[in-house]
Amino acid sequence: MSRLPLNKPGGAQHGFTLLEILITVIVVAIGLLGLAGLQVTSLRYNHQAYLRGQVTMQAADIVDRMRANMAGADSYLFDDARKSFAQLGTAKANCEKLDSCTAQDMALNDLYRWNQTNRANLPGGAGIVCRDSTPQDGVFDVAGDKVSSSGCDNADNAWVVKIWWIEDERRANADTSTPNVRFYATSLGTLGN
Repeated sequence: MSRLPLNKPGGAQHGFTLLEILITVIVVAIGLLGLAGLQVTSLRYNHQAYLRGQVTMQAADIVDRMRANMAGADSYLFDDARKSFAQLGTAKANCEKLDSCTAQDMALNDLYRWNQTNRANLPGGAGIVCRDSTPQDGVFDVAGDKVSSSGCDNADNAWVVKIWWIEDERRANADTSTPNVRFYATSLGTLGN
């Protein structure tokens, strides 16, 4: 029968000590926390890209509606008298049938349906159509739920679609400071007018 040799003082040690394992766990934990932070940042930017994609689709939607209703094109234009979200278009029950709606009523119904979709797909979303020589202006007051300044000067024949939304609704609800309102504008040219 053979005996196992006993470790002699000053001899080579084999295996890990508790301190080495503790240091390894701490290093791995810090690495995992870094990955978790990276994942959260990635999700936030992915959501922002999704919202911007929704905005682009919404702008294309109202442009298609306007092109389908050229006779009522002027009725799509934003009027400073109707600034609140509730006044951005009017639901017209008779416009759900193609033969019982005027071009102007169809435009108001299109604006209403479009802004309802803006609100459903974009946090705090609202949009307008106007003529503007400087399309990159205008302010939407989130607290008042209204367009406080459209920035539409009607000085140019170029049609513009403007859409506002809150990019980080969670931050806007938790923080008492001004929410992060984003703005998108695209110029359509003259629409054949």
